[in-house]
Parts: sequence; structure tokens; C-alpha cells
Amino acid sequence: MSEARARNSQFFDRDLLLLFAVVLGVLALFVNKAFTIDDPLFLWLAEHLQSRPLDFYDFDVNWGGTVRPMHEVTMNPPLVGYYIAGVAALVGWNEVPLHLAFLLPAAGAVAGTYWLARRLSDRPLEAGLAALLSPVFLVSSSNLMCDTTMLALWCAAIASWIHGFDTGSQRWRTAAGVFAGIAFLAKYFAIALVPLLLAYGALRERRVGSWLLPLAIPLAVVVGYDLITHSLYGHAMFLGAAVYPGTVIHTPDLPAQVLIGLAFAGGCTIAALCYAPLLWSWRTLAIAWGLFMVVMLAPGAVRWVFSLKVTLNENWSFIHEVQLFVLVFAGVGVIGLAVADYKRHRTPDSALLALWVLGTWVFATFLNWSNNGRSNLVLAPAVGILIVRRLASQRESGSQPGRIARHVALAAAAAVALGAVWSDFRWANDVREAANVLARKHAHAGRITYANADWGMQYYLEAGGVRTLDLDRDYLLRGDILILSSNNTNPRRIAAEDARLIDSRSHPEPVWGMTHSLAVGAGFYSSIIGPIPYAFGPAPPDRYDVWRVKRRFRLDPTDLAKDSSP
Repeated sequence: MSEARARNSQFFDRDLLLLFAVVLGVLALFVNKAFTIDDPLFLWLAEHLQSRPLDFYDFDVNWGGTVRPMHEVTMNPPLVGYYIAGVAALVGWNEVPLHLAFLLPAAGAVAGTYWLARRLSDRPLEAGLAALLSPVFLVSSSNLMCDTTMLALWCAAIASWIHGFDTGSQRWRTAAGVFAGIAFLAKYFAIALVPLLLAYGALRERRVGSWLLPLAIPLAVVVGYDLITHSLYGHAMFLGAAVYPGTVIHTPDLPAQVLIGLAFAGGCTIAALCYAPLLWSWRTLAIAWGLFMVVMLAPGAVRWVFSLKVTLNENWSFIHEVQLFVLVFAGVGVIGLAVADYKRHRTPDSALLALWVLGTWVFATFLNWSNNGRSNLVLAPAVGILIVRRLASQRESGSQPGRIARHVALAAAAAVALGAVWSDFRWANDVREAANVLARKHAHAGRITYANADWGMQYYLEAGGVRTLDLDRDYLLRGDILILSSNNTNPRRIAAEDARLIDSRSHPEPVWGMTHSLAVGAGFYSSIIGPIPYAFGPAPPDRYDVWRVKRRFRLDPTDLAKDSSP
């Protein structure tokens, strides 16, 4: 590891430039991706900030079907909104220039991951590729949300912290504290850096000292932020976000939570599965798979597996159930890598990686409002590094995997990641196309045209002149037009006596991959939608129904459609 430390003094080298070229080259293929999921919240924030930069959340939004103040809706701090506002002031609000601008935080995440991998492993390029050519990184980095920005700052904080201890430099440790504080302003989860850095420092120093002082920086940022938001909006926004999971009713059985957590960890960082034959002996894999199947096929476990399918329909097939089993097994491998690395080395470095992985998994599985890919994003760098460290231990034991085998494993992981990001890209763009077509056709076809939809669908329908329905205030009147999306948050059901179906649209091409589909259980953005982050195989296309209202009524917020299939 001494050679890795020596190389760490050089910020840029050929391998890092190659990593930039590969990862950013892949992401550049998706810069025409439509705005999707929570992108509109960040865009609306940025628009507001251009006129009122000091009062960032003082405006209302219709999100989830009701109009509320933005400071009650959003669960993210405003840093990325400021970034979008500055970029949009220069290049405008179109998708391509904004996505190009978000290659910068992706580049920061690439650099931070590489610097960490260079310090903690002997093959930083391979570790970086395994981490960054992952489904969770490519999908998250093709959006305009805050996750990749936070990841870049997260990696920079940890890399600076370790370098500070390696060199005895308090300035580098202070830089780590600054990075951690800024990361918190990108996404609240970055507060987890404080106990992570504290644990590493305690293991390195084993005594109280001045090394603790930089950790006061992110803590001061948290306190200052909550004081400011309490003064502006009457409540501390970080504390409000911290209690938000307890206000959302999504509590599957504990075994089901564990299965979902493992499936998301394994699916988001699929390289751990693709490399498994190179990381573990065939005997170990056979025993692990046998025990895994015994547990999964036990009578009680079958009930847990089927309990995941309560909200799914007949489109959840054997193909998707196999994917659930495989991704759960992949998640076991992710946890196994962290535990095995610590058991083998028992160093502060191995403890850092183990706490990083296990802490993230516990948060995403048990503490967050639901599991999702975005909460698992920070796993990617740690898993990539753990894979390479495990390969190094295999070499030390005389069972070094060949270069071709490693390339095949990496290519397999990259293929799955590309399939996931392409599926997400296609879905987002299909939604944009449908919204534009429906808005042109129906925006002025009735007394008032409403839509009941969130995310990108809402954004593009509103841009086309369609009003978003406020379930608390709006009554639908005779002659109104209502547009409903099947694959959206809280799909609604319309009674025949209330409205007449006048148009229906679905994508004409077969769908073979989804990151968000209630029908096939793909829930990258929320496990409430499905127990796996993405699904490959036949899936029903999204359907968009257009209704003409026959009599005055209000859409019942509790009358949800259970079936999103055509």
C-alpha cells in the first residue's frame, strides 16, 4: 500500500484521464434525457433563486396533487438549485446544456472515487470503472438531482481526511470538514460523514486531539442551516427531513425490508455479482448459494417474497422473480465484501470501508422513507474499492484471476448498467413525448384541461399549457378534460358516471427494461413502486388516459388505481 500512498501525491495521471474519458463519454450519450422524477423541483427552485436568491424556499408548488409551500415539500437543501440557477443564466433551460453542466459534478465524483481507490487499493482504474460503470451511478448522474453532486463532495471529504492523517496535515483535515459541510448543503445524507470520519480518526489516533476540530465545520453548517430555515420558514428543515420517514406509511415486514435492502444494494452495485466468481472460491459460492436458497425457499420466506408482490399485478412474472432472487444474492455479496475485508485486514482503512457500506445499507433499508437507488449511490465507490482489494488478497493467496476474466466481469457489470440507464433514459423521453403530444392535442379541447401527475409528466404538461389538478381545491366541472398517467405517483381511478374516456395513448414499441414500473416491480426511485431497482424482460408500456368530465365532482385522493397495466 506504500506505493499507492506515494502515487496519491499526484492529482492527475493517465489512468484518471482514461476514467474521465470512459465514464463521461458514456454519460454524454444521455444528455438529451428528459427531465424526470424530482428534476422539476430542482428546476423550479433554480427559477425562483434567479429572482430571490436569499429566500430560497419562499414559493408554492403543486406536488403530489396538492399546493404547498416548497419548504414543506422538498427534503433537500438548496445548493444544487443554486448551481442550476447559475448555469441556466448562461445557457438557458433546455435539457442538453443543463445535462452537460451536470457532467461537472459527475467528473468530481470520478476524480474523488479514483483518488480514494488510489490510496486504498493497488488498481485504482479498475476500482473506479467497477464503481462508476454501475447502474446507480449512471442513472443518478443522468438526472439533475443532488445525488451525484453530494457523492463528489463525499469522496473528496473522505480522500482529504485520509490524506490529512497520512501526511499529518491539519489543513487537509480542515479541507475534509469543509467538503463535508458543503456536501450537507447538497444532500442531508452527507451528515453521515461526521460519524464516519470520526470513527476513522479515532482508529488512527486512538486519542482525543486537534484532529477532531475540523469535524466542527459540518456540524456548524447543520446548526446554521437549521437556524436560518427556522427563521425564514418557521421550522428547521434538516430536523424536519430527519423525521419525515416516520410520517410516511411504508412499513413492510422486517424480512421483506431486508430482502428489498439487499436487492437494491446488489442491483445498484452489480459489479459485486459479476466479479463474484473471481472474488470467492467455487466452494464458497456453492455453499453460500445453497444456504441462500434454503432460506429463500423456506415456507416463511416464501410468504415474505410474496408479501413484496401485494401492489404488483399479473405482469410480475417468473423472470422478475428470478431477478429478485439474483439481486438479493448480489446484495449478500456486497455485505460479504465489506465484512471479509475488515476480517482480513482489521485496519482503519478496512473499518472505514465496512462502516461506509454497512451504515449506508442500514440507512437505505431501515431508516429512509423508502429504499431507492439514490440512497444507495454512495455504496458505489466503496464497493468498487472492495472488489479490487479482494482481488489483491486473491493474488496474495496464489489464486490470481487472469486479465481476461477481470475484463469479462467488468464488461458484464457495465452491460447491466448501460441497460439500466438506457431504460431510464427511454422511459423519461417517452414521458416527455407523450406529454407534448397530449398537451398539443388536448390543452384547449375542453373548458379547462387538468392533469393528475407528478415528475417529468407534470413538468412537460404544464409547459404545454395544462394545469395540474389540486386535489384539495379543484372541482372538475362538466366539459373539463382530465389527463391521467398510469405509471406515476398515486395513479387514480375514474368512475364511468363521472367522466368519459375520449383518448388513450401508450408507447407503440415493446418495453424490455424499466427502472420505474409498478407493473413489473421496478422501483429505482422508490421501493414503494417495486422491490428491485430495475427489471429486464417484457413490460407493459405506460398508458395515458384522457377523460372528458360529465358532471361536477372532485377526484378522491384515496381512490387509487391498483393496477397500472393497460
